[in-house]
Amino acid sequence: MAPTLQIVLLSVFIRSSSASAECGAITHGGGVTKSLLQLDFQGLQGHNQLATQTETCPTVFIYNIPELWDWKTPLMNLTEDQDIWGDPCPDGSLETPQWGLPLIVYSRLMRSKRCAVTQDPSKADLFLVPFLPKPKKSEMWVEACLGVKKSVQDYLAHFSEATAHKHVFLLGKGHTSMASKPSHCNFWEYPRGLLQRVIRVGYSFVLYGLRGEHGYGPPDSPDLDIATMAAHQDFTSDTVHFPHTHSVPYPSVTFSEHDKDPEPWKDFDNHRPILASFVGEVHGPYGQEVRQKIVDMCQEPDCVHVRGKGCGWRQIKKQSLFCLEPGGDSPYRKSLSDDIVMGCIPVVFSPYLQLVSPWHWDHFRNESQVYINPEQFLNGKLDLFQELRKIADSGRVDVMRRSIAKNGHSLFYSHKDYPGDAVERLLIGAQGRHAKGA
Repeated sequence: MAPTLQIVLLSVFIRSSSASAECGAITHGGGVTKSLLQLDFQGLQGHNQLATQTETCPTVFIYNIPELWDWKTPLMNLTEDQDIWGDPCPDGSLETPQWGLPLIVYSRLMRSKRCAVTQDPSKADLFLVPFLPKPKKSEMWVEACLGVKKSVQDYLAHFSEATAHKHVFLLGKGHTSMASKPSHCNFWEYPRGLLQRVIRVGYSFVLYGLRGEHGYGPPDSPDLDIATMAAHQDFTSDTVHFPHTHSVPYPSVTFSEHDKDPEPWKDFDNHRPILASFVGEVHGPYGQEVRQKIVDMCQEPDCVHVRGKGCGWRQIKKQSLFCLEPGGDSPYRKSLSDDIVMGCIPVVFSPYLQLVSPWHWDHFRNESQVYINPEQFLNGKLDLFQELRKIADSGRVDVMRRSIAKNGHSLFYSHKDYPGDAVERLLIGAQGRHAKGA
């Protein structure tokens, strides 16, 4: 059932195995209306809670396979390569590449003292397989895949019935980038044999039977709610396309040792003079109309719109109370990770973002976002900035800012050891999946 209220501060409650949703309404101080979307889905409950059941970082074995390595710096020398983390900005932050997830994780592990890297496969909790980790656009994957000369399974010396579900592949894209790929890359979508059991990690999740024209699923519509989406997820089957695929956050902006504010998410009490900001252009099948309306409405002092790339948006987010996050080419947003890390409350317009990155965001998602029904926004049934002002004037905004201050590091891929950051939660989540047979 689609939410009928103007604005939703979303909460998810897990109760049983059937997939259904029901809405109720309560009123918070300041006249803010809150809708509680209750979700009954046992399979989702087990999936979401994995990363909070243990704080011990697993021991990993990282394959070093030159034929599958396409980055300029060898695996063993990654700690010396600063290009992995992006170009520096004047404030000391780094322009982290949005497609750089695999290299960021491997670089961190090669220097980590918290997450042990072993050369003894008998001691490994997980086996990480660096597979063409160079950041690349979707069209570049075809050429890269043609260079793989044999089945990936044939490269893996420690791959067996006993270890297949402990093997982890990282993709610095959404899973659709590996759809219909040639030759030996097709194990992502339609694997055979034991490759069906490996854990696949990317920025997006799979909706089985709802792939749609653009691969991720249908664009937002009144008929696409969180319960429907959850009913089309399957984290246990070996035979669906893209089996055992799990979503994690895009790498956010990160910080060098020279940065004066290396933990901006902890800023929960400083005044933020900008009510809302939007960083982006008008494009994409998953939010073009919403983006256009935001751009048309966004006027100072209530709203600041930042176009294009560069370093300036960081200070805008640090000064913004809310950051507007409509979809674009996909339903997912790198900018959402940047919001959390910069201490800005994301305002999302898509139910896709209620299920993304469960290992990293589920433990505080409900207390760190505002969900806007896109249909009601486009139909003029709510005044976006009026509603955000109501939230800003209520006690609810303090709860959200404190939640981000406490948990924001969960979406932060730190270049050095940081307990409970995005790298550790990724590994702990993957370890939890293999404990359940992936």
